[in-house]
Amino acid sequence: MATPMPKDDVGTRKGFDRYKWEFKDCNKDFWLGGHAVVKTLSIAFMIAGLNRFESISAHPLLILVLTMELSFFAFFMFLYTFAISRYTTFIYWPVTVLMAVAAFFALVDLCLQRRHFKPRKLRKLHVLAPDKFGKMPDPNLKLLLEQKEEEEAKQKEKEEKEKKEREAKLKAKQKKKQAKAKKGKKKK
Repeated sequence: MATPMPKDDVGTRKGFDRYKWEFKDCNKDFWLGGHAVVKTLSIAFMIAGLNRFESISAHPLLILVLTMELSFFAFFMFLYTFAISRYTTFIYWPVTVLMAVAAFFALVDLCLQRRHFKPRKLRKLHVLAPDKFGKMPDPNLKLLLEQKEEEEAKQKEKEEKEKKEREAKLKAKQKKKQAKAKKGKKKK
């Protein structure tokens, strides 16, 4: 049977007994000092926000950033809960290197996929689709979209008509030039 360790002298504890003492000591500071409550509330709010963003149509990068932040919070909560916070100076540099490597690959990925991040036009009447609960959007919106489509169609027809007129004028000028060139050749 092991002899009881003195409570005030930390240096005499070795191995798992030292870790057990640090676990109890660190957890008291973490839970009673208010840090754990704040971190737990933060994690709860991030999970609620993530759930909300997934239920509505949010940008995927927003969901990705919130998920990454949630994983960082959970990681450091794990560190503090299991008294590993005393060893974080030894953990920070590998985590920093891993984050730098991940950021580099994210940048490379972003550069390779930049054509996917260009703004695109919405599909016609895409806004008029029913939402998740089957509720249709405002009926006036459909009228506005139809009017806009009619105006675009008229503008397109007008541009095509002007283009045909210019082409016809250009052909007429070319015919006149060819006719003058033929007359000039016949006279010589």
